[in-house]
Formats: sequence, structure tokens, C-alpha cells
Amino acid sequence: MHLRTKQLINWLPTLKKVSIRAGQAILDVYHSTDQEIHRKSDHSPITKADKNANKILCDGLNRLNPQLPIISEENKQVDYQIRQAYQYYWLLDPLDGTKEFINKNGEFTVNIALIKDQRPVLGMVYVPVCSKLYYALKTQGAYKFTLQDQQTKPIRCHRFKKTDRDLKVVASRSHLNDATKAWLNQLDRPT
Repeated sequence: MHLRTKQLINWLPTLKKVSIRAGQAILDVYHSTDQEIHRKSDHSPITKADKNANKILCDGLNRLNPQLPIISEENKQVDYQIRQAYQYYWLLDPLDGTKEFINKNGEFTVNIALIKDQRPVLGMVYVPVCSKLYYALKTQGAYKFTLQDQQTKPIRCHRFKKTDRDLKVVASRSHLNDATKAWLNQLDRPT
């Protein structure tokens, strides 16, 4: 199978809709009193919102192209011996930031990536609380779509050096490990 850039561009509207629907399902649970929190075998939390978003994403991606395998944190994992041979596959985290979701701080996302030969070629991150969707497609750039005004704007990254002053850094509160802290300590007054 070979997916062309034009085909991936044509998939973007559907991927946006599926991401936004999954985000709305997450918000429905977020604003309810029934989060239905359980623990997975690795003791990490899973909620009703994780499951609902996963179902929406898997159903939408299967309709888009049923031949592409889906690897999701919430699905039963296919044996690595099989997965390693996948040329293309979807990689999902239907609710990235489950701990933040449970703590109701709004810092969680819906994540979709299309992987080709173990490298991402398309990525989409939806932030349900602020209705913003970020996506990128290899060779086509990165964009921010705002749901309220239906505007899509390109994202341009600036080059930087670790010695630049006042760099803005985004890091996970729940997963701020020693390696990340060490990297941050190399920066000159990060914000």
C-alpha cells in the first residue's frame, strides 16, 4: 500500500471532524458527575471518556480506510512481531492527559498520528477545552484550526538555541521526570 500526499490532504476534513467529535464526547463526561474511573493493568487510570473517545476515533478511522491498522492505548495490543511489520498504521491516544482530565484542569488532548515506516507523516492534536486543533502533514506544513471562527492558520516554528533567553517551554505536569528537568536546567531563564 502507498498513500499519496493528495489522499492524506483529502482525509484532513474527516480527521478534523472525528477529532472534534471525540473531544466533544470527552467534554460530555468531563462536565458530568460520572467519570467512571478504573485502573488498567499498569495501574494508570482509564475513564469513560477515554473509552468513548477511543470508540469514536476507531470507528471514524476504520470508515476512512479499513485496511490501516490502529494502535491505541485503549485497544487490545497486537503482538509486536506483527506490529513491527506494519508499513502504515494509525497511532492514537484518545485522551492524552487522563490524570489532568480527572483533576479537571483542562490540560488534555485527543491525539492522532499516521505512521509510515515507523515515522509520523500526519499528526493531529485537538484541545477540547479551548476548541483548538493543531495538525501537520509531512511536506505540507503545520496548522492551527480554531473551531469558534472556523479559521485555519499556518504555524511557523522559530529556530532557537538553548542559550537563548526566556524560551517558552511546554512540559507535562504529571510526567515531569528527571531527564526533562535536566534539559530545562540547560536553558537560560525558561518560562
